[in-house]
Order: sequence, then structure tokens, then C-alpha cells
Amino acid sequence: MNTPYLRRSAFAAVIMIAILFSVLTAATFAWFSSNRMVGTSRVTGRTAVENAELLISSFGGENFRGSGQADIVQANRSDREFLMPVSTADLVHFVSSSAVGEGYASYFTPVKDESGYFRGRVYIMAKVDGAENASVALYLDESEQSGGATVQADAEGSLILNAARLGLIFNEDPDTAVILRLSEDENAPGGRAMNTMVNGEVMEEGSVLDSSGDTVKAVPDPSAPIGDYTVKEGDESVPPRPIFTAQANVIYPVDIYFYLEGCDADCTEAIAFNGNELHLAFYGVLS
Repeated sequence: MNTPYLRRSAFAAVIMIAILFSVLTAATFAWFSSNRMVGTSRVTGRTAVENAELLISSFGGENFRGSGQADIVQANRSDREFLMPVSTADLVHFVSSSAVGEGYASYFTPVKDESGYFRGRVYIMAKVDGAENASVALYLDESEQSGGATVQADAEGSLILNAARLGLIFNEDPDTAVILRLSEDENAPGGRAMNTMVNGEVMEEGSVLDSSGDTVKAVPDPSAPIGDYTVKEGDESVPPRPIFTAQANVIYPVDIYFYLEGCDADCTEAIAFNGNELHLAFYGVLS
């Protein structure tokens, strides 16, 4: 294995997602049309303790072939060349803007066939020898040994991350959903717009659309800064809460979502195209 971290009872997995983005330009307006290309997506696992090993596979069940790395398999039918703005509060119910009236996105339809956003899947198992009942708390890792920053991009390309969201669901359980903001930066004032209207009211910044019931309604954005779950270089502590707690020696599917939040004020044509690389690392601590 690679050189282990100088941390007690810990291991890490690394997800590398190379993403190229391009955007169609128009007047400053949210819910714009965009496109991007998702390139090579791979998961890599490392362990820092002799009795723990992170096994990763592109497939689950009897086809699980755990190793140190595996490709992320696209799990939805969305054309991977195109990423359209959507909105969600739970990573299950997505809506898109179907029409614009008087300068506002005010008509919304459910997203069908998971179109417009990317969802990939991998399978992970924390193999722990001699500890059948152990559990593993997972965090994100931006240490140098894990690959560094979660987002690696040039200045222009990183602007799209101002409106992007990374979502994770473990074990196909929506209650485990975590939605992360990849950047706390904002576009320049001229590149921001709040023009989503629900029930005649313009939505306030920091809101998204919830379509889990009979109607679409505005709710507080459930996303959290990615730093809330991240272990930094040289920091011996871990965040207050894990992103997920896994039982040892159990195979877990991990659904990985990447999408543009249409209700974000930064979801305008100002997030111009350029290359980006999304690098996600898990840091696990035996508990």
C-alpha cells in the first residue's frame, strides 16, 4: 500500500473525477443552459493500519471485486455531455425550470429519467481483520497524501463550482444524503441573479426547491460547506460529525451526484467553461 498517514486507526479512499465544462452564454439569468463533459472517473483506496483495508469495486453483489481502485460507473441515463440546472432538497426529487415568465423562472416540472445531472456509483467495503463488529466513521480528506484539495481548477474554470453541488447517498438510503457546496466563493455582482419565483414570491438566496409533496415549494438550502466534513493537512482532529458511519466488512453502494443548483444566485452564464478536476477523498477512523 502507499505510505500510511501518521494517524491512529485511519484509512482513506480517493475519488478522482475529471470534469470539463462549457456553458452557453446569454443575458445574466439563472437556470441557464450549459454543457460539460465528464471524463475519467476513478476511485482509489488506501489504508493506514495493517488490519484495515478499503476495498473498492465498480460492481456490487456477487460481482464485487474489491481492489485498491475502481472506475465510477454512470448509473443514470443522462447524456454525460450535458449538465442542465436542476433543484433538489434531498437528491431524490429533482425539478427543472420548464418556462420563464416576465424574467423569472416560475414554471417547474419533475426531472424524468434523472436527466440533466450526473449520477455515478461505486461500491466500498472496509475490511477490518479481527474486528467483526467494528464501525468506521468516514470523513473527507484534503491532506497532501490523499491528493490535496477537493477542487483543482484554474481560476476561470472554478467559477462553475460556485453553483455546483456534490451529493452522496450511501446504501441506497435517502436518509444518508449529504449535499456539499464545493465553493464558498461568489461570482462578481454582475454575474449573480435571484430570479426564481414560487407562488408569486421571488425566492430568497439560500433556498432551493422541494418537490417531495404535491406542490413545489421553497425550502432552506440543505447543503453544507465541504469543509464541515473535511480533514485538513496537519490537522490531527476530525470534524464534529462523519459523512457516514459504515459497519466493517459490509459492502455499501455509494451514489455520487454532480449537478448545478438552478436556484443558486451563481447559476448564471458567468460560470464560464473551462477545465476542472473534482477530487474526493474519504478519511476513515475506526470507532
